[in-house]
Amino acid sequence: MVLTRRPPRCTAALPLIAAALSACVSVRSTVVKAPRPTSVCVVALLDREDSRGVEPVPARVAERVGAALTERNLQPSALAAGLWEGEFASRRTTAHRVAWMASHTDAELLLLLETKAVFYSALNGRYRWTVDGKATLVRRASPADATTGSFELPAFLDFEHEREARALEAGAAPIAEKIGSLADSVLGTLAEKPAQESARPSGDSIYFVLVDRFANGDPSNDADADPSDPEAFHGGDLQGVLDRLEDLQRLGVKTVWLSPGFRMRPQKFFGHGAYHGYWTEDLARVEPRFGDEALLRKVSDELHRRGMRLVLDLVLNHVAPDAPLARERPDWFHHNGPIRDWNDRAQLENNDVKGLPDLAQEREEVYRHLLVASLHWIDRVRPDGFRLDAVKHVPLAFWARFNADLRAHAGPAFMLLGEDLDGNPAHVARTLREGGFTAVFDFPLYYAATDVFCRGANPARLAAMLVAEEDLPPESLVTLLDNHDLPRIASLCAAGRRTHAALAFLLTARGIPSILYGTETGQVGEKEPDIRRDAFLARVPETSEVARHLRLRRPAALCESGLTRILHVGTRGLVLLRVDERSAAIVRIDDDAPNSALALPSDLADAVPGVRLAQDWSALECSTRAGCDSRVDVAPLAPPAGRDFRAVLASLKNPAHKALAVAVTGAPSSEGDAMVLAGAGRLLGEWDPARGLGPLVASEGAFTGTVSLPEDGVYEFKLVMRRADGTVRWEDRDNRYLVVSAAGPRLALRWNGPDGA
Repeated sequence: MVLTRRPPRCTAALPLIAAALSACVSVRSTVVKAPRPTSVCVVALLDREDSRGVEPVPARVAERVGAALTERNLQPSALAAGLWEGEFASRRTTAHRVAWMASHTDAELLLLLETKAVFYSALNGRYRWTVDGKATLVRRASPADATTGSFELPAFLDFEHEREARALEAGAAPIAEKIGSLADSVLGTLAEKPAQESARPSGDSIYFVLVDRFANGDPSNDADADPSDPEAFHGGDLQGVLDRLEDLQRLGVKTVWLSPGFRMRPQKFFGHGAYHGYWTEDLARVEPRFGDEALLRKVSDELHRRGMRLVLDLVLNHVAPDAPLARERPDWFHHNGPIRDWNDRAQLENNDVKGLPDLAQEREEVYRHLLVASLHWIDRVRPDGFRLDAVKHVPLAFWARFNADLRAHAGPAFMLLGEDLDGNPAHVARTLREGGFTAVFDFPLYYAATDVFCRGANPARLAAMLVAEEDLPPESLVTLLDNHDLPRIASLCAAGRRTHAALAFLLTARGIPSILYGTETGQVGEKEPDIRRDAFLARVPETSEVARHLRLRRPAALCESGLTRILHVGTRGLVLLRVDERSAAIVRIDDDAPNSALALPSDLADAVPGVRLAQDWSALECSTRAGCDSRVDVAPLAPPAGRDFRAVLASLKNPAHKALAVAVTGAPSSEGDAMVLAGAGRLLGEWDPARGLGPLVASEGAFTGTVSLPEDGVYEFKLVMRRADGTVRWEDRDNRYLVVSAAGPRLALRWNGPDGA
């Protein structure tokens, strides 16, 4: 069977072939069909014992095999002519042939049929041949996980000159039956496999567990644990995680994210320990200090039984220092030394991060190694997603391909969460879009929130960042206040009121909030290793701030999706409108505005006449009135019977614009000079002066012009002068903030150097 090189991609992906089966496959009495039309690349060959090497099976055999596949909703596709004389012909092992096929087709499945015909005997004028065959069916994205079937068939020929090809033709029907049986076995296994979790829980939230520091459930694996040494293993394990799932469920957590649990470096490296899991030595094995594969699957099953989800952490940029793989396959790694210029993208992607051997993901064998190991865990453990480490240190082209293969394998609901530590919302948007991620960590909002709640910055900074990221789907943003690499929020905000206010914002804002283990008990730490202290003795109090705020996410309008509108920017906090089609709420976070100032927005009154507060606003002083030193007021809104908030959403998506006459004084000018407002968000050019808002032109000692912005917008910006000679001058001062609703029709600004007052 000789087919074309590049078959069209299927419109729907076949779910992943399950774990490899190495035994012969028995014939099924019932044909099993793929749930959707699925492309399969077929190579059916005859291995010749003479000098002719390999050749295609006879057309009659190819036709019968093709019919058996078509009957099962599998669509045979083809490889290029010249296959038998080219580089494929030199490959003599099944594994090498399958690997070659995987790199030369876009079909979802690969079928390799290898046959050989051997003369057996002549008896009573007939010539008996034996046809030996081996069929291998595998998903292209996972060539190491194959289902195989072997067969041996007799073939009786009438003439001595009839040779191997004629013997195969005589066995065409039973060969096709064997291929059908193999396909039935694979498709039947898929039908019997429990369905992957298909939907994100309502009001999703992610809780990060650093396995070694979370809970010690099995002291028998603590041989080299030393809790007194902050850089040693401390004894936390998967059994400890399993024992604490009840606590996490009571806390209100929906998704548990585990730190890397794969075989890791056991020794310290220049005094630093490997307990965190990000120094992986073997991506295909569970770290024995934590447990085994069966226990990891048990954690997954128990989470699913509780209606919760599991996210596993994958490290694909590097391996552990001095890892065996780096010694055994040096050609799999870059050897460019450490990163010297952190603004050089080539160095970020191809040099070593902190001395860690940097994998060369552009090599096909490296890509397959990483993909096969990742797909193994999807099949065997059934997680609901992967957190993907160090995204900026791997090319986006790799992530786009890798994430597409994972999604085709695990389904569209599988979470692919990228960690790209960058405070520029435009950079984060590019990573999300071009890397094919389901979600990314919202580091731009992290910097804004910690500046406001912990460092006393203007709350307009936080409001402006919400506006700057409003083009991104909110459910694709995972928000945070800290993580295992950053200062804990209780230390950064010096605990008390400001920490509570920050948590109130995190857990009532759009996006999916992520919580670092120990936050619910007020754990502190400013840098490593303090931020990774043990949580062994800490139980999760149901009355904690985190638990209270997570309960506020249960109304649909406080889930990750929907829209957010800035209603008020105070001196300490914000008032937000959160709304989706079915529900809406006003959220006040640590704000100093009097209750009387919090009238319902006109959009609501105009679009949904009769809308009202579902309860008395003045009674919403705090989620619990006693002993609560933060302010998080959530006022649900209720429309009249039979109404919803779709009209409000339509209005929010198309806000009215406000014209502002801008005049900037104090800046010297020459003919041809212009000035723009450059800042965060699409409307202000994402800090690119060439795309800034304006221009303002020189007129009578000032730069003047009119700009138009959404009346509900809040913007962070600076003034930038674009000289006639092409040079650009930024003003020398802190960023400015513009709350459009509070601004008058005329905006008077003064330039702050250089070349000015």
